Amino acid sequence: MKKLILAVCLVMCLAGCGNNSTEDKAKDSKASAESAVTSAEESKFNSYILYSCANAADDAELDKIGDALDSRFSKAFEGSDHEIEKNYEKKEIKLDFDYAEGVEDFAETSTLANIVKFKKGEDKSGEIVLTNENIESCEKQIYVDAGDGSEHWVISIQFDDEGKQLFADATMELSEKKMPISVWLNDEMISAPNVNEPIVDGKCQISGDFDEEKATELAEKIAMKPLPFDITLEKYELNK
Repeated sequence: MKKLILAVCLVMCLAGCGNNSTEDKAKDSKASAESAVTSAEESKFNSYILYSCANAADDAELDKIGDALDSRFSKAFEGSDHEIEKNYEKKEIKLDFDYAEGVEDFAETSTLANIVKFKKGEDKSGEIVLTNENIESCEKQIYVDAGDGSEHWVISIQFDDEGKQLFADATMELSEKKMPISVWLNDEMISAPNVNEPIVDGKCQISGDFDEEKATELAEKIAMKPLPFDITLEKYELNK
């Protein structure tokens, strides 16, 4: 009887070992397949930029940064395929793409907050009217002076519906008080025109001593979606 019990136990043990081995092989096979898929995805693009977002308070803020970087890349390289990968545990974002002319500059400037503020008056502490969250489009343009026919580079801005109303209300108030409205980029004032009449069409122009290069640079910065806080460029690999 003891021999019979031992024999049964031995058979059960062997059967159990066989099942574990089969399960392990299945897991290994699945892991290998997943690894192969990951490798395939990683090889889809030849370049990447890795950002550290240590100041992100939660997943929602990391998502907001990811959306901003996605928008910035799309505007800078219109039509270029790319992907955003988020690591919520490490608070990192990886931007994958194929090399394009100008990505070196993009890598260096993409971490900038680029917060644009329109304020009442010229003081840094002035009341904020709106920010670039309300900017729908921004581009450089040639302005022709009706008086002498001279040409100047200006920055032309179009606000969204909310910004249009905010700007109309503010310029109505400032025109009555004969006060300027100032434009600030990352806490540096770039323009402070006097408001002579309300601007109700949701459009404005920033003028200054701009050449084409400066106008292009400024327009691109203003058009960038703002970041809620500073992020860090961890590393990048750019392969032509």
